[in-house]
Amino acid sequence: MIYEGIAWGGNTITATDIALAKGVMRIDDPRCNPELARSKIPGWLVERAYAKMVEMLEDALDRIKTRPEPETVILVGGGSAMWPRTLKGAREVIRPEHAQYANAVGAATALVGATVEKAYSYEQVSRDKAIQDASEEAKKRVIEAGADPSTIEIAEVEEIAMPYLPGNAVKIRVKAVGKLKL
Repeated sequence: MIYEGIAWGGNTITATDIALAKGVMRIDDPRCNPELARSKIPGWLVERAYAKMVEMLEDALDRIKTRPEPETVILVGGGSAMWPRTLKGAREVIRPEHAQYANAVGAATALVGATVEKAYSYEQVSRDKAIQDASEEAKKRVIEAGADPSTIEIAEVEEIAMPYLPGNAVKIRVKAVGKLKL
């Protein structure tokens, strides 16, 4: 895997590089060298970029709140460690133990999905046969995407009339999902 961030020897300044250079984040990765970020990114840039990052997070929190009062904010994911302990608009900021692994857990437990869209003429094929055909193709694609075949389900079937085409034309959209085969 190639990392482009400064702390990994790359040439791209990332939000993680800014947090490492500022000293507000620590990463347990032997390939990560925070000293590279501190030595290559000017201090004034670190301060301005970090202030802008925090401002953007606080603005985002303000936009998603359902009421004006400060709310409890729970930070998870790999980037959760880079944020300050207090945020404008937050009553409290909580980082659960092992919060940095939330992305990995989510990825490991997420469903794999595949969607197929095909046009059919109901004068040429029955509705049931058209849906079955699109469903089989969606199942095939979700298996190719990494789903365990024994867990596959059809999650959605959508039928859209296309009156501007002859032959009682329809578009069938089928979504299949399954658990990631580990």
